[in-house]
Amino acid sequence: MSEQPLTEATLLARIAQGEHTRQQFNQFTARVQRPKAQWAGAGEQVTEQVTEQVEALVELTETDKKILAALASRPLGRSPLLSHLGYRQPTGNYKMAMTKLLQARLIELTLPAKPNSRLQQYRLTAQGKDLLK
Repeated sequence: MSEQPLTEATLLARIAQGEHTRQQFNQFTARVQRPKAQWAGAGEQVTEQVTEQVEALVELTETDKKILAALASRPLGRSPLLSHLGYRQPTGNYKMAMTKLLQARLIELTLPAKPNSRLQQYRLTAQGKDLLK
C-alpha cells in the first residue's frame, strides 16, 4: 500500500510526538541561547568607571575656558569666536579645543545637519552651562 501524502498539520503533530524529525522533511530548527551574565551588578561598576574616565578627559585648558566663557552669553560663529580668543585664523590649539569640547558635549552646533555652513555657530549645552557655574 502506498502512503497518502501527509498534511502539514499531521506532519507537525508527528514531529511533536517524536515519530518524525524535521530533517526527514528538509526542515530544521536552530536554537541559539545567549549566555547568562556572569557577574551580578557589573553594569553599575562599568557605568561608574566610564563616568570617572569621561570626567578625567574633560580637563579644561585655558583656551577651552575662554571658549566656554565667550559662548556663555550667546552663540557665536567661528570668526567672532576667534576674535574673542585673539586669533586671526584658526590655529591648531583652537581646532583641538573645539573638537574636544564638541566631543565632550559641552558645546554644540546650531546647525548640526550642516556642519560646514557659513552660517554655522556654536552654543553651550546644558552640561557646558553647568560646568561654568
